[in-house]
Amino acid sequence: FSQRPRVEPLPLAPAAEVKGKRPIVTEKTMTALRDDSMPLARVTTKDAYAESPWLDSATMQPTTRRPLGTDVVKFRTWIDPSRPGFSAVTIEPVYRLAADPSVPERELDRLVPEAHPAWKRAQDLLEKLGGKPLLETAPRAPTAVP
Repeated sequence: FSQRPRVEPLPLAPAAEVKGKRPIVTEKTMTALRDDSMPLARVTTKDAYAESPWLDSATMQPTTRRPLGTDVVKFRTWIDPSRPGFSAVTIEPVYRLAADPSVPERELDRLVPEAHPAWKRAQDLLEKLGGKPLLETAPRAPTAVP
């Protein structure tokens, strides 16, 4: 049985390709999370997944505040096989847009904006792992001058 939740990372979540097979990259990632003082509520090395509790975005410490808005965030981390000899690491910083008991909780999660400190922390962790971004920002088309 897997302890990994049956959810996939949100599209456009910070992700990088890291050299190494999944078990090695998983250990490296879990160590990087601990070294960065990331509080973790759920860790399953066997299933290559980690999840933080809800954190106050100013202090990045666990909070009991209701998770609504960008002041309270959560990180989820997946490590998946990529091309031979590489693994894809995704670190998803999310917040809850609203509280709606009629909707599954996961559907209320949204990625924090790129300017948010949680986004920067996810990117910094991926850089510490030596990862190459999986999604590059598309170059903007030149604007025509009339």
